[in-house]
Amino acid sequence: MFEHIYFFTHQADGENQEVLEDEAYQKMAKKHHLPPAEDTAFCIDGKSCYLLQHPLSREKQKHLMYLQSFSYMDTGASYYTKRSNYPSFLLLYTYEGMGELIYRGQRYTLRKGDGFIIDCREAQFYKTMGNHWCHSDLHFWGGQSALFYNENFANKPPVFHCTQQNSFQTQLEKILRMQNEPMINRDFYISFELEKMLFHILECLKEFKNTEEIPDTISLLQNYLEHHFAQDITLEAMAEFTGISKYHLCRQFKKYTGFSPREYLIHLRLLQAQMLLQSTEISCYKIGIMVGFANEANFIQHFKKAFDMTPGEYRNTIKN
Repeated sequence: MFEHIYFFTHQADGENQEVLEDEAYQKMAKKHHLPPAEDTAFCIDGKSCYLLQHPLSREKQKHLMYLQSFSYMDTGASYYTKRSNYPSFLLLYTYEGMGELIYRGQRYTLRKGDGFIIDCREAQFYKTMGNHWCHSDLHFWGGQSALFYNENFANKPPVFHCTQQNSFQTQLEKILRMQNEPMINRDFYISFELEKMLFHILECLKEFKNTEEIPDTISLLQNYLEHHFAQDITLEAMAEFTGISKYHLCRQFKKYTGFSPREYLIHLRLLQAQMLLQSTEISCYKIGIMVGFANEANFIQHFKKAFDMTPGEYRNTIKN
């Protein structure tokens, strides 16, 4: 496991050592520009191996997913991490022993083959259960990572179980080797492989018993709206279509899509308007009516709120 990968190794002395106050850790963090975190407590007992981010331009950080840091930790009973406001997403995986995660008010037990993916900007606490917990921590950020997380993980329980450990480990080690080896377009390859790993985690989540599937009522309504967005569809009509109350519909739709039903309808109209503004010479006023807005003022109001420019200004940017 992790053969031919160079790590920075830190060995705790077996006591409740605060890593953030440790001279060796501070030197490493300063050298590699680790992102700061507020409200952080990090106590380690055991051995940690670190693989850190190589320099990445601001432009690449903006457009590509990248690995912030990776650690393989063989920890004892005293290990814990308590943190919030940390600009990172964490993918943790358990190899041996047991750990515990407390996240969004829920408590999860982690055994061999269990992992979790969380947004570290939210409060989190994880620790060893018993006397031993061997796990890996992969922190990533940048590009479409926030969008990917919000679309695919934010509304699901964070814990997954990987029944095929070898496939997960193979993908993980591939990313780490790329991180270690100089190669042309390395950052692009790593971003691509990180996305592949996240899709693999999605498949694992589907197999995990706590995963919730999108109810048929919500997916059918989504499909209906996608084909009839130009029509005047009220919330009452949507509730009648699904057979559930307006209140329950709004809660369920928001839970599974990230939008209220009304927001989703407007979003569909704006996407269609964008396409027509780019590909046709139809007047902005007519486009607004075609996609379902009541009048030009209403169309301009929603378009400007979404894109910080009017439809006409948007069309001019495309032409230029």
